[in-house]
Amino acid sequence: MVTYVITPTDTIQGVQSFLGNEFSQAANIKSKTTMNSVQSAITSTKEKLKLYKTVPKNGLIIFCGQILMDDNKTEKKITLDIEPFRPVQSKMYKCENKFHAECLNYLL
Repeated sequence: MVTYVITPTDTIQGVQSFLGNEFSQAANIKSKTTMNSVQSAITSTKEKLKLYKTVPKNGLIIFCGQILMDDNKTEKKITLDIEPFRPVQSKMYKCENKFHAECLNYLL
């Protein structure tokens, strides 16, 4: 699962470049399943970013990954892009087995 917090001062091109590097690095993951999941999430994140010409004025928060459905058997890929109503405070990129939603706490 990818959690990516993009600040208003970042550029879409810079973010795309960073994700390209992360995609390349993911090829070094030993587990083929994990490698494919990570690369898939990064690719979906890059695709979502293509919808933006510039980073929104308050930044952008993206969550992307496979989630387990209520039946505990099937998975569904989701990609959420959030344009916060307050400026993002700091950049963050995490690729782990969970989303890091604490980055939204400043909006409460």
